[in-house]
Amino acid sequence: MKERTFTYSEFVSAFFPNLILQRLEKNLCEALDLKYPWQHWLIVNKEDPRCGMVEVAKKSNIENIRSQLKRHYESEGYKVEENGRITMQTKNGNFEANILETETSFAIWIRKQDSPPVTSPQLSPIPF
Repeated sequence: MKERTFTYSEFVSAFFPNLILQRLEKNLCEALDLKYPWQHWLIVNKEDPRCGMVEVAKKSNIENIRSQLKRHYESEGYKVEENGRITMQTKNGNFEANILETETSFAIWIRKQDSPPVTSPQLSPIPF
């Protein structure tokens, strides 16, 4: 039997799929050069940690955020499609992303396609 080796990103994607939002937040912070804690925020759904919200300071345009989001999920092994909204498909479920642009930030909501919209009572902040 041949031994399988993983790169670090392949390993965390395969064995820690529930940390995908933390990795998304980290990747966005690196891409947008966000260095301070008040420039980003992460909320994870208690029932499904693959769902929640990532908010980042507005240091780019929405097209760059869309491209970073697609690149991140593709690197995690998801099939990503964009037709008005971004959908991510994997054998463990189908998800969709909605991006809300405000004056100062971008909020990216990730939810399962077959679930109702995420509401505040289901969310809990991640302690840093």
